[in-house]
Amino acid sequence: HLWRSGRRADIGLVDFAYLKPPRRLRVTIPGLLEHLRLIGCFDDGSVEFMSRVVEDSGMGDETYFPPALHYLPPSATHADAVQEAGMLFFPTLDELFAKTGVPPSAVGALVVNCSGFGPAPSLTAIIANRYRMRADVKIFNLSGMGCSAGSISVDVAAGLLRAHAMSYAVVVSAEILTVGWYCGKDRGKLLLNCNFRTG
Repeated sequence: HLWRSGRRADIGLVDFAYLKPPRRLRVTIPGLLEHLRLIGCFDDGSVEFMSRVVEDSGMGDETYFPPALHYLPPSATHADAVQEAGMLFFPTLDELFAKTGVPPSAVGALVVNCSGFGPAPSLTAIIANRYRMRADVKIFNLSGMGCSAGSISVDVAAGLLRAHAMSYAVVVSAEILTVGWYCGKDRGKLLLNCNFRTG
């Protein structure tokens, strides 16, 4: 999301972009259920529970997993998660900057929220370096907040636009699934495997 501050401290959405992952990363419901059975880290009760949740969720055959979760067993390394972040962020931000005509150098604030992955260098640093944003860009990483982080990020960006002499702020909301995959029996945590997808 690209936000702009107006003359009278009015703040408005300029435009937004979202990711449509490559077709090769698609996971159909039958494919997912087979994957859950073949992974080898779930007992029969856990597979049965996840199968019921997935089938009852209304999720269709047009959802996506990051590359690392297509492996048997899934790969959950730091490098895989950083690769997933780039796969999510860069095409989406390329589209946003192209649609708006706003160059990355005009961005005064960058706010990224991702609940389960907080690498070093930070996600904001990865983005700011990739797009050669100016040296004084205000960057904020929000993590561990769950679904509320998206609206909190917008509020942080709005506060920055009001408090500083800048025209644009970018808010990036994502989840990195590679490091959030759960292998175990706790049904509350198994829901994460069922409900989160790439994009």
